Amino acid sequence: MSFYAGTVAALGMVRWLIWQYAARSHRLVDKNLDEKFIAQIGRRALISPAIFALSIGIAFFDPMPAMLSWWLVAAVVMVN
Repeated sequence: MSFYAGTVAALGMVRWLIWQYAARSHRLVDKNLDEKFIAQIGRRALISPAIFALSIGIAFFDPMPAMLSWWLVAAVVMVN
């Protein structure tokens, strides 16, 4: 379970890094995109890796709450 959570967290960080590279100085995104929108997308990309990384610590105590914490990704993304 920790391996899965670590993999998802790592892939989420890679996704965030790719977005940062693409959006910096509007390299690979539309020049008309608002800076606030670009920053919002970057913050949203960090939600999943953060929750999955935290679930690794929770899993050392009890795996079930760790797996249930993954549902926070959907909840936070829908609210955000």
